Amino acid sequence: MLTSCAAAGGTILIIGSAARVAQIGILKFDFMWYVKNISRFALLGYISGIITLILLH
Repeated sequence: MLTSCAAAGGTILIIGSAARVAQIGILKFDFMWYVKNISRFALLGYISGIITLILLH
């Protein structure tokens, strides 16, 4: 659970992942665009992963 939360949690905000920071620099994404369009899907995946881990154990 800890590993899953640490790995996926940084994806919710673009500043939590080095790959996302590189992506924003290369593709010229705006931070608020990312928050509005991508963060909700990352949060959904994060919550789904936690629920799956709980159900498996």
